[in-house]
Amino acid sequence: MLTSTRRAQILEKTASHANDKCMRCSAPPTRECRWAEGAARAWFCDKHWAQFKSEHGPDSKMGADIDCDRAVKNGRVGAKYGQ
Repeated sequence: MLTSTRRAQILEKTASHANDKCMRCSAPPTRECRWAEGAARAWFCDKHWAQFKSEHGPDSKMGADIDCDRAVKNGRVGAKYGQ
C-alpha cells in the first residue's frame, strides 16, 4: 500500500513527459506500463524499460510496483493507458 506522500512523489515525477519520447531519453517509447497501484503511468524505450523493470519489478528492492505493461504502437502513447 502506498502512502499519500509516496503517491504524490510518483505523480509529480511523471506528470509532464512528452508522449512521443521515452521518459528518460529522446528515443520513441516501445513499452508503456501502469505502476504504483495504478496511480502512475510510464513509457520507455527498450533500453530504459529494462532499467525501469529492474528498479520496480518483482526482483527489485522496492518490490513489484509494476501493475501491467504493454507494447507501444507507432512510437507514441495515448492520453490514457492502452490507447
